[in-house]
Amino acid sequence: MRGPLTSSYPLAFRDLSASSLMALNLKFPWDALLRWKEGSNFKFRLPEETNVFTAELYAIFKSLCFVYRNCHCSVHIFTDSMSALLALSTLYSWNPLVQMIYEKVLEIVLKSTRLAFYCILGHTGLSVNELADQASKEAVHLPPEVRSGVMFLDLKDYVRCRAELVSESNPGPENNDKGADVVELEGGSEVRKPPPKLPPIPQSVYKPPREIPPEKIGIGANKKVYFVCNNPGDDWTMLPDVTPQQINVARQIKKYFTGDLNTEILTYPPFPGTEMNYLRAQIARISAGTQVSPLGFYYFDEEEEEDEEEEFRTSYVENPDFEPVPLKDLLDKSMSFWVHHTLYILKQGRTTWWSPKSEEEAEEEEEEELENVSEEEVGPPILTPLSEDATLESVPPWTVRISSQLMPDFAVAVLRSNLWPGAHTFATGRKFENVYFGWGHKYTSYNYSPPTLEATQKTYPLGPEIMEMEDPTPEEEEAWRIAHEPKPEVLEEEQEEEEDMEEENEDDDDED
Repeated sequence: MRGPLTSSYPLAFRDLSASSLMALNLKFPWDALLRWKEGSNFKFRLPEETNVFTAELYAIFKSLCFVYRNCHCSVHIFTDSMSALLALSTLYSWNPLVQMIYEKVLEIVLKSTRLAFYCILGHTGLSVNELADQASKEAVHLPPEVRSGVMFLDLKDYVRCRAELVSESNPGPENNDKGADVVELEGGSEVRKPPPKLPPIPQSVYKPPREIPPEKIGIGANKKVYFVCNNPGDDWTMLPDVTPQQINVARQIKKYFTGDLNTEILTYPPFPGTEMNYLRAQIARISAGTQVSPLGFYYFDEEEEEDEEEEFRTSYVENPDFEPVPLKDLLDKSMSFWVHHTLYILKQGRTTWWSPKSEEEAEEEEEEELENVSEEEVGPPILTPLSEDATLESVPPWTVRISSQLMPDFAVAVLRSNLWPGAHTFATGRKFENVYFGWGHKYTSYNYSPPTLEATQKTYPLGPEIMEMEDPTPEEEEAWRIAHEPKPEVLEEEQEEEEDMEEENEDDDDED
């Protein structure tokens, strides 16, 4: 049984007796039956204003009613309406016809009847759609050994093959014409042309960028290990090491912390990790930009100066002979008496540059011209004064003030970061400390705007086979017309005169 295929032929049954046709009880709200008799097909036509989707559901419902009244151990219902099947697969559908079908299916299943719905496309590649319909009706009578394991693709192939057999045994006026892909040989045999060669499937040329390795524990951004807890007295949780990918993505997003370290970070670009990793990345960024100390509190060890180059100094020691900086100098707005004692994080996401090329490749390419290779990036050296910090949109990166104007002898110098709101540093005598109370967001002059999506990759390469042809110019059209004009027919008299002239010329040549 099938539901409507098109508005012209919505329902059809094959080789049913008159009693079976009467048992269908097809009482539509319109007089649509055209003709029917025992042992033949009958069809009815829907009016134009009828909704085909509703008629499809109604036909399925009437088919279920027929199945319920007639005992069958296994029933297969075929339809080409994908929308009808989707409506049936949707729970709590508001459509009253779907509710009626649910109730009828339940009644049929309670009678131990196996019921299955199949979707077959109405057009199976044949010139006559009715032949495909006829084959789909015959597919209901599948053998018992095939009936239980039939699948959608197998059934579709069965319908196509059966329809081709029907079209060969019942040739009609539309089937007598040979298709354009059939060639008749001299012996009378026919050979089907091979299908046209399709262009090759385009291959993706995208190569993912090489992943930058993280810094080792105790070096750079992973120099320290951090433990966190939500409330005083709770168990401490150690944060994992940070990776360059996490730092680079954290620079492009803004996300508030929830307090749950296992919360997934849903952003664009996608963050590689959970809130635990995002917190660790923000700690690394805040520490690299706001951990400062009074000038002279740290200094470079003389023994390590010989081993390390000045540009790549990564370690320092506390100065035992440090003399406290006067409060007046600490409050100087030039910030010359404050220095950074944490390494700067490069755009690569590391504090030290990592070259993606090995040493052997670097030696080979020294002789060649390197145009597209990124140059090695070097950040500001460690223990650089704050006076060299860059401003952001005319906003000074630091603000310093005294803690109390009333008691200057007991006051401390308080340094506040304007790039990372919430980061403060206080110093008095030989003591100083860095603290942070904030949301973990860096200051921006403008409202946050997420990064735009990347350009869509081309699905196929451009070539002459897919390029549109240019229209010919009038001159080219005229030249083509003249070249393809039929040659003028030569009159018989002119031909005879030409032949006589040729014969006379030949005679003259012979006499000479």
